[in-house]
Amino acid sequence: MAKKQTDGNLALEQQRVIVIPAHDEIVARKLRVAAYARVSSSSEDQFNSYRAQNQYYSELISSNPDWEMVDIYADEGITGTSVEKREDFQRMMSDCRKGKIDRILVKSISRFARNTKDCLAAVRELKELGVSVLFEEQGIDTAKVSSEMVTAIMASLAQKQSESISRNTRMGIQWRMESGHFHISNPPLGYNLEEGVLSATEDGISVVKFIFDSYLSGKNSREISEKLNSQQALNRTWTSKTVDYVLQNERYAGNALLQKRYTTDSFPRVKKRNRGERMQYYISDSNEAIITQEQFDRAQALRKNRKAEQSENIRAYSKRCFCSCGSRCRSKYINQIWYWVCVAHEEQKGVCPIKQVPEETINAAFCRLYYKLKHHGESIFTQMLSNLQKIRYSRMLWSEHVISLNKKISDILSQVQFLTQLQQMGGVDPDSERQFHIEADYFIDATGDADVLLRAGVPTVDGENFFTMVAYGTDLAHCKQAVEKNDVGLACVSYHGGNASLYGQYHPADMPKFPGTSVEVVSDYLIQNQLKLFEKVKDQPRMERDVQYLPAEAQLRTTRHIDGDATLTMDDLYRHQETSIGAICDFDHRDRLFEVPFGTLVKHGFDNLLTCGRSASASGWGWDVLRVIPPAVLTGQAAGIAAALALDEQKPVYDAPVSAIQKVLADTGVIIHFDDAWVPADQTADTFAQTEGHL
Repeated sequence: MAKKQTDGNLALEQQRVIVIPAHDEIVARKLRVAAYARVSSSSEDQFNSYRAQNQYYSELISSNPDWEMVDIYADEGITGTSVEKREDFQRMMSDCRKGKIDRILVKSISRFARNTKDCLAAVRELKELGVSVLFEEQGIDTAKVSSEMVTAIMASLAQKQSESISRNTRMGIQWRMESGHFHISNPPLGYNLEEGVLSATEDGISVVKFIFDSYLSGKNSREISEKLNSQQALNRTWTSKTVDYVLQNERYAGNALLQKRYTTDSFPRVKKRNRGERMQYYISDSNEAIITQEQFDRAQALRKNRKAEQSENIRAYSKRCFCSCGSRCRSKYINQIWYWVCVAHEEQKGVCPIKQVPEETINAAFCRLYYKLKHHGESIFTQMLSNLQKIRYSRMLWSEHVISLNKKISDILSQVQFLTQLQQMGGVDPDSERQFHIEADYFIDATGDADVLLRAGVPTVDGENFFTMVAYGTDLAHCKQAVEKNDVGLACVSYHGGNASLYGQYHPADMPKFPGTSVEVVSDYLIQNQLKLFEKVKDQPRMERDVQYLPAEAQLRTTRHIDGDATLTMDDLYRHQETSIGAICDFDHRDRLFEVPFGTLVKHGFDNLLTCGRSASASGWGWDVLRVIPPAVLTGQAAGIAAALALDEQKPVYDAPVSAIQKVLADTGVIIHFDDAWVPADQTADTFAQTEGHL
């Protein structure tokens, strides 16, 4: 009988399979339980309910030995029709996404959400995250798949209840309108509102009377707005629309027309103009009048007559002609010639540079286009269709939603890779959130924001940044120019949110500077800049501007630096430093020379901490000189050498031998001291750099 082979391929027959049984994760650790409570008003009764819910859930969770309390999330005096307004609800969802919670206890579905859509969206997301929700009153546990239909039904009932409450509230408002007891919350221009009573201001009276008198004397809304802007009336910007608002508002004659707008009954609620769908209420002598009823009636009659005259003189391009800035164009008759002028340019010339265009020019352009389409239409439309398809594909590829998802995926993958590396090194505590430790003899803080130094207790200084953001894009006109001149650089267009210079020029006088050292400040900085940028680009023609904006560059240049043993300032200009670790020059004035002292990287009392780059100790313009890339490379190299030498000699970093650091740097080609022959004869002259002329 042949011997059974115990090596080679046939040895696979002898492999054994050992089954390792699964264990219940819940048994391995306590269930992390949270509770959510909400009351919709801040009355005493509701406050007592709010307090009772907190106490009940604290005792319930603490009394269960298999549960571990995470937190009690509670919103007070907040409506349940929208989850966006509830801060603690959003905090709870955020903690669930971080994996802090296994189970949520809620009194009822109506406490969780009164909007069916929001309720189901939250429950489904929590289910995907492995978090179950128990609605106690209804006995619904989302850990059971079959509960979603019941949840939807109960959420719908809660939504109906909310709609009923809203309906009752609207009925109360309507009753106050009918009885004349309704009070507005925002006063019209020229009025103050005190305890529900409108009172006209002196400035408001003069401006409103000027508007009505000017209009009745023959001037139009545009001319009146130009005059008001020249006078800086009421310290605001006036447009023809603002003037029209005043001319049509019955409040200035002492009367009130209520419910000009209304809110829809169903979710999502939308505000609409009342064009007869709802009742309106006209109240005579409701407030102090600025003009007489006779003046107001004459103004309305004049507006009606002018509108009729305009309709009789409608031109061929009326409501069809738009400026390249996005504003509509209006016709003007000057010296027996019809022109078309941009409304934005006419009202505020700085907004749009396009001047008026003769109608004959537009006619000629129309005829040329008509001729081309008639005789070459097929090739033109084929190419146009192809371009539109490319634009559509590009927009889909670079849509905000797709970019956001790709960024999230990239961030998560980067975090996973980084945490995996740290865990392999033994530097991650799996039970702590976003905290880890790395053991080393010396640390160099190269974060650029002195984050490590700050947490180690090293004295630091916060910076002040000006309001600046740069974005880059392109449009069809610049692309055409780039193709014609064979220069791709011409296709790039720069846009600014805030446009303060390096030296603070054009920084808004009433705006504080931004340190950039907290999430709140950075978010505020970005939001304000993005809004400013949006204002500048929103009116550009959608089919002509760039398909995508490259990510905007926020100019938070100086955030936080060490308060070191030495500080580089403008007083160090052309001054030799005994402890210099390298000579540099000002990137914006390349004739200005500095030597960086070693003390800018260290602080006595902190034996194993160094820094480099823009976290090094500097102040004023000296910080800007030191923060850019070449000096950052130089100081980083010096910090690394200092740490190595200090380690060899077992010394604190601030006692590292500077002469040895200088020798190692000089051997690599670093200029330690600048030559006095390089110092300009006229040290007061400003020679601006055309390139980054660092030594």
